[in-house]
Amino acid sequence: MAAPAIIGLIVQAVYNMVDTMFVSWLGASATGATQIVFVIYTAIEQSGVCLELVLQLMLSRLLGKGDEKQASKAVSTVFFYCFYYRYCCYFNYVNMFRPNIENGRSN
Repeated sequence: MAAPAIIGLIVQAVYNMVDTMFVSWLGASATGATQIVFVIYTAIEQSGVCLELVLQLMLSRLLGKGDEKQASKAVSTVFFYCFYYRYCCYFNYVNMFRPNIENGRSN
């Protein structure tokens, strides 16, 4: 059960290393920016993994009890919460970087 998660984390780490290598050709400030974004992205990703684990635990307990109605309710609640969380993260980061985008600045 852990193999897909391990493979996903390895692929993500390799992607970030290759991304950093290509961006490093643009300069030190661009490389620093990728490292900052990596930390933010990892925090968002891990909070999503946390929600996934909570849902798995809830589902296993509820389905073990035979309470399919409550399990369905739990899935829909976490599903819509994930969309809400992604929406909030996206618009907060867009608004945070909007002054730089509008002024044409890269740092």
